[in-house]
Amino acid sequence: VAARAIERAGSLDRKKIIEALGTLEIDQMVLAMQGGKIRFDPKYREAAFVLFVQQMAWDDKVKELRPTIIWPAELAEAKYRQP
Repeated sequence: VAARAIERAGSLDRKKIIEALGTLEIDQMVLAMQGGKIRFDPKYREAAFVLFVQQMAWDDKVKELRPTIIWPAELAEAKYRQP
C-alpha cells in the first residue's frame, strides 16, 4: 500500500503521500474488504473494512496452509474445524 501511495504521489514528500492515500483503490490482498478493494476514508483509515474471523486451513490446490474466513456466515468460505 505504501509503495503504491508513493508511486501515485510521485514524491517522497509526506503530505503528497498522504494525499495520494486518499485516492488509492487497491485489490485486497488477504483481508476481506467490501467490494474486494482497499480504500481509505478522509482520516486515512481503511474505509471498507469488514470484521471477520479466519482459520488456517490446508489448501490442496496450492499445497499449503491458507487463511479461510469462517465467520460471519455471509462471508464464510468454510466451517470452523476443531484443531
